[in-house]
Amino acid sequence: MNRPKEDLTGREFDRLKVIRYIPASEREGYGKKKDSRVWLCECSCGNTVRLRTQQLTHGKARSCGCYCKDVFRKRIEENRTHGKKNTRLYRIWGDMKDRCFNQSAKDYPRYGGKGVNICEQWVNDFQSFYDWSIKNGYSDNLTLDRIDNNGNYEPDNCRWATMKEQCRNRSNTLIIEYKGEKRPLSEWCEILNIDYHSAHWRLKNGWSVQKAFETPTRKMRKKE
Repeated sequence: MNRPKEDLTGREFDRLKVIRYIPASEREGYGKKKDSRVWLCECSCGNTVRLRTQQLTHGKARSCGCYCKDVFRKRIEENRTHGKKNTRLYRIWGDMKDRCFNQSAKDYPRYGGKGVNICEQWVNDFQSFYDWSIKNGYSDNLTLDRIDNNGNYEPDNCRWATMKEQCRNRSNTLIIEYKGEKRPLSEWCEILNIDYHSAHWRLKNGWSVQKAFETPTRKMRKKE
């Protein structure tokens, strides 16, 4: 069988570097129905491994096998060091890393896919994240929130907030400036005691902020 159309020689895939293509003549038990696209790869740890094109280009192989061993070893060490593996904070830390680095994670497109990163002091050090959390008001009823939705996960851009506060801070939250102050529309409605849906409709239909907020809503007539 002929060589693959795409030459992967010299390309790097995570910890792997492709050394050369392995022709069928160098492989035992080769048959016509078997995949001939096999490459000799060198791992960053020094081991060599044979892998098919699909394993490399589809992200199915990241190393010779040492990556999984390193992750497993690191988790054991972390658990032995801080003993907090089964805590809510540890799960939050893990979910944060998944959103930013795991392309298979459901929320990756809205975080890592948009360039959101994690600061160096947190990404590989749970204890650092834990210490910051405790000093900055962590509670089991609060969630991790980025103050600037375009910014990274780092001490100066994060806080522990209620779900209500976090919802107000979403990228699609409608921020309104009124009397020199900027607040989410929902917050203005609470402060001014006006109906959110009425205010939203008015603004959507071209009313000025002052008119939308200061015009009384029509009261329903009571049935006689």
